[in-house]
Amino acid sequence: MEDIKCILEKFCEINSTISQEELAIKEITKFLPSSCVYKKDGIGNLVVNKNVNGSNLSIMLTANIDEQGLMASDIEPCGSVKFKALGGIDIACLPGSRIISKNNLNGVICMKKPVHLQTDEERRGYVNIKELFIDFGFANKEQAEKHITLGEIFRFSNENLNFYYSNVISKFVADKACCAILLKLLKNLDLNFSAAFLVKEKIGLNSAKTATYMLKPNIAIVIKPYVEPNKNLKDIIIPIASKGVVYSEQLINILYNTAKEKNIAIRKVVLNELINTSKAIATSLSGVEVISLMLPCKQFGVFNVIDKDTTLNLYEIISSFLTNLASSNINLI
Repeated sequence: MEDIKCILEKFCEINSTISQEELAIKEITKFLPSSCVYKKDGIGNLVVNKNVNGSNLSIMLTANIDEQGLMASDIEPCGSVKFKALGGIDIACLPGSRIISKNNLNGVICMKKPVHLQTDEERRGYVNIKELFIDFGFANKEQAEKHITLGEIFRFSNENLNFYYSNVISKFVADKACCAILLKLLKNLDLNFSAAFLVKEKIGLNSAKTATYMLKPNIAIVIKPYVEPNKNLKDIIIPIASKGVVYSEQLINILYNTAKEKNIAIRKVVLNELINTSKAIATSLSGVEVISLMLPCKQFGVFNVIDKDTTLNLYEIISSFLTNLASSNINLI
């Protein structure tokens, strides 16, 4: 777990808000071993090839590096800044959140109505994004316009990475943990495979499609967080189907049996939501066999809670799966 912890600590210190992922990508390249060749595609994904031996299969793994953010949409006469949400953000959790501008100015998200003027519905937790604004302390619009530009993207304030018992708590740490797993695989596995660290996925760009066209895999494994409704952070999740995608039964069975052989808790689920990354990959080229493995997490606004042992178990499953796949004569149609 120590190298994953080290990678997570680095990732959680770095801003990788949508369209601002460059610093995180530079950090990833520092961890890559010499056996890896990497480049960026036109959208900004970091695609990595690890070439150490021959293989009949071309295998691609993906994880998302981008974070949700906010975009300045208007500046009011009083100097407060209105915004749009970028990516899936729980609006109810935004009031009180700390925000940082591109010029490193600190702001806080506020509601227009104080609690004693809110309706019963608002007090029960309903929050309309139109009622929210960011207060940077500007006295008026003219002062704000000297520091803030419309269309500017704000990031959420960084929080220190914390380990409580077996839990890891930080801003957007679930996606970062998936990236850390991918990096650990690239560092430790003496196998031939590819990886894609995806950007702008949170806004539905389907950037996985361009990475797929570059790497041309036969098989793809999408590593994603799974917001666990029952707060069970021990079971790794394998979707057998999600909206718009049916996953490879053959590969699911190999993964599931690999986990069981290692006594790792794993659970098959049918997801009602769409996993954009999986669909984009599955429908690229002439069609790609795709499966997804999901790291369970709790989500509280911009904060995630994950289990460090489950994170390491997910690495172990994928590591064994890739090793078995490389040495097998699996025949995909």
